[in-house]
Amino acid sequence: MSPYIKILRPFNLFIILFTQAVVMWRFSLNYDETYLLRCALIIIATVLTSAAGYIVNDIYDIKADQINKPERQWIPVFISVRSAWIFYGTLNLFALLASYYYGLNSEDNIFTITVIAIQFLLWVYAVWLKKVPLVGNLLVAACASSVVVVCILVIKIQHQTALFMLVSFIAFSFFVNLIRELVKDLEHLEGDAAAGYNTYAIFAGVKGSKAMIYATLTTQILLCGIFVFISWGIGFKIMSIVMCLIILGFFYFIERLTKANEKVKYAYCSLILKILMLLGLICLAIS
Repeated sequence: MSPYIKILRPFNLFIILFTQAVVMWRFSLNYDETYLLRCALIIIATVLTSAAGYIVNDIYDIKADQINKPERQWIPVFISVRSAWIFYGTLNLFALLASYYYGLNSEDNIFTITVIAIQFLLWVYAVWLKKVPLVGNLLVAACASSVVVVCILVIKIQHQTALFMLVSFIAFSFFVNLIRELVKDLEHLEGDAAAGYNTYAIFAGVKGSKAMIYATLTTQILLCGIFVFISWGIGFKIMSIVMCLIILGFFYFIERLTKANEKVKYAYCSLILKILMLLGLICLAIS
């Protein structure tokens, strides 16, 4: 596979595409003839913006990645810094064109403004906020959950149950991504310290960082429990069972994180969270 493909994290982009497609399908109760076109433009702009975000993050992470992931460092080993910047700018440009074309079909510029704002925030994160304890983690989690939020531009919420499902998944996405970002800080502790970053794992130490993860995860589990109680009460039995499995997955994650003390074990914890995120998406799809 070409380094130009690998640097884009194709699996992560697939999750973004799949997430938006499920949300748009799940809530596509009433739509006009341009619905599929508008959905496609939102997905294209979101995926391209996310891909550009990965590139700019790698550009500014060259020193840290020499330690954090030397076997997966594409810049400047396989891709020059200049070529990476050109690739980054091209992806952002096509994302803006897709968002602009969306605006022409929907007669508003909200999505274009949103894309510009997220592109700017991802750049600020790579340049500065990644080095600030917790703030960068919160920003990435918010941007990740915005993948679902922007779908509101095209979907139709016709009853309170649908609104409950959508808001629940946005909250679920935010907390899972926040926890995963904190775990990645632990995984990349050595390289980030060498690069002069001040991530939360460096600021609070391993014990303090794990304590923050446990606290955030406790909130997540409580919210999932409330979700199970409400969804069971309104007749979504299968969805409630899937969410119970996700809660069990969180407890397994806690057990693995408690024992984790090296990069490979933290990477495994991050993988568990990815799987639970996909299960959450399936939970939404079958609601």
